[in-house]
This record gives sequence, C-alpha cells and structure tokens, in this order.
Amino acid sequence: MLENLLGILYLNRYLDGIGIDDFSEMMLKNIQIFVVKLYSKNPNTSIKLFIGLLASSSTIANLPPTEDSLRFHSLRAYYQTKVWLNSLEPCPKLPNIADYGWKIDNEGNYNPIQIQ
Repeated sequence: MLENLLGILYLNRYLDGIGIDDFSEMMLKNIQIFVVKLYSKNPNTSIKLFIGLLASSSTIANLPPTEDSLRFHSLRAYYQTKVWLNSLEPCPKLPNIADYGWKIDNEGNYNPIQIQ
C-alpha cells in the first residue's frame, strides 16, 4: 500500500501546474514522461527505450496513445482543468478553445481534433 502511494506521488510531480500555467512544450514533455511511466513496468524507462519496447508488444491493449493523440487529448484535458479551476468566477477569462485541441466548424460546433 505504501509502495503504491509513493508511486502515485512520484508520478504526480510530472503533472504539477496543469490548468494553472499556460500549456507549453515542457508541460507536454512531462505528460509524455508520465504516460511512459504509467505504461512501463520499470519506472526508470526512458522514452527511447520505451518506444523499442512497444515494437515488441504483442497486444494492442498494451499500446499507449500516439504522440498526436496524446497531444490533443492533453490540450483538451488542460482546457477542461482551466474551466474547472475558474468555475467559481462569474465571468472567467478562458483561453481560445481552438488553441486547445478543438476545431470549430461552419455551424459553430466544437469538434475535437484527433490527429494531424
């Protein structure tokens, strides 16, 4: 139990600042490291070694998200976190949703960007 708690605390350090700071390439790198640590049995696995391990994976269920899908999912989750953190403000100043993994069609509907 203590080992699981320590593991969670260790992983949480990669997610500090989500929704508070602006989304950056450094934040995306931290999210990528977080995902590698989640999918890898060895917490010291580097991203390059992890990619090699994926090539030998025999089941699709063990595959992590692609870089594009992780980027856009992270952007949307980041935006949602900003909404939640500002939910008590009467008129919160939120960033443009189109900069956070959404596209707006001709009818004004929001659709998630899947991959580029």
